Amino acid sequence: SSDVYTTSIQSDGKIIIGGWFTSYNGTARNYITRLNADGTLDSTFTVGTGASWIAQATSIQSDGKIIIGGLFTTYNGTARNRIARLNADGILDGIFTVGIGADSTVFTTSIQSDGKIIIGGLFTSYNGTGRNGIARLLNCFPVTTPATSAICNGDSIFLQGAYQNAPGTYYDTLLAVNGCDSIHSTALTVNSTYSISDPAVAICNGDSSLIYGTYRTTAGTYYDSLTTVNGCDSIHSTALTVNPTYNISDPAVAICNGDSALIYGTYRNTAGTYYDSLTTVNGCDSIITTGLTVNPLPAIPAITQNGNTLASSTANSYQWYYYDTLLIGANSQSYIPVKSGLYFVEITDTNGCTSISAAFSVTISSIKEDESIYGLKIYPNPNTGKFNIVMNITQAENLELKIVNNLGQVLFRENLKQFKGIYEKQLDLNKYPAGIYNLQLISKKGVINKQIIIE
Repeated sequence: SSDVYTTSIQSDGKIIIGGWFTSYNGTARNYITRLNADGTLDSTFTVGTGASWIAQATSIQSDGKIIIGGLFTTYNGTARNRIARLNADGILDGIFTVGIGADSTVFTTSIQSDGKIIIGGLFTSYNGTGRNGIARLLNCFPVTTPATSAICNGDSIFLQGAYQNAPGTYYDTLLAVNGCDSIHSTALTVNSTYSISDPAVAICNGDSSLIYGTYRTTAGTYYDSLTTVNGCDSIHSTALTVNPTYNISDPAVAICNGDSALIYGTYRNTAGTYYDSLTTVNGCDSIITTGLTVNPLPAIPAITQNGNTLASSTANSYQWYYYDTLLIGANSQSYIPVKSGLYFVEITDTNGCTSISAAFSVTISSIKEDESIYGLKIYPNPNTGKFNIVMNITQAENLELKIVNNLGQVLFRENLKQFKGIYEKQLDLNKYPAGIYNLQLISKKGVINKQIIIE
């Protein structure tokens, strides 16, 4: 895909090429590859991601390994600054260690008869040592001395400059007098220290079990040891589980006097502690208990009347009734009735127990609704919420004007002190839902009730 700067021919006729290309005949090959003698790409030459930049020079050693030089800083992802050696299959030769390599471009490489390598280029140092434009590299073939060693699992041995505890082959490198490395290899065997898990044992609390020659009563893991033929320890272990005989306290139960609760299969209405026993899945006894509290009912509430307002004796919560009809939203301690009849209040204490009052009779007195008394008028009625109220008070007196909903809740109230004359007022009740409401005019003569309707 671009320029070829260097070629070298192997003894088998295959051709090493290097340059600025990133593909050959449409196949990706970054800056270095090998061709068959007929010019086709050699697929057995494995370069991976290849060089990271231009390969300027190539040389072939007598053992078939390939020296490459150029502008690259990695080969197949491994750092190699401008000089590297490849095995005959194209894979990076890890034994050929260049350290930090050349600090600039290597343009040419050549191999001496003794195997040492001459490099030339723009560099001023090699592996941190000053070398201006030319350097010679050793081309060593390390001598490997094999040895074996064995340890027990859990032990360690000092190899390759550190304490090792995993099986494998470890290398130590020494520098020979000719400047080449001598490698000592040690094959490390790690003999097993067997950990044998014997079947687990389970007992109930208060029992014991014979484990490795001793009776045990406490839950835990117990061990015994033997020595293997390799001189390593073999550990036997077993886990002892002590299953409890449960004493379970279920949540306490509370009822109101006169009620009952189903406890362990029986309905109970007497305060006390109740028990039941079960056998657990492990075969041990389990005792369960619960306490039953019977709360007294609150005192029957008393209803008092102050003017037009009914009030209950104090409780935690309230619910008012008109005869047997629950008055929705009437949940306050006080209630203003809107019509005559029997009213009740049901109270609830902090334990959730209830009592209901005796019937309380309410009579709402009314005055004949004609224009001869006050001349009370409200118009237009019905409408969508805006009402005009007009009345003529001929003698000064105290009056109370209010509007209540069907729950007895006061939506509007005005007290007129010693009022005399024409009273006119426009009320805006748009914010209230459609329905029937009562307008009440209260005086010492009684109560005038008029229905008003919001459409």
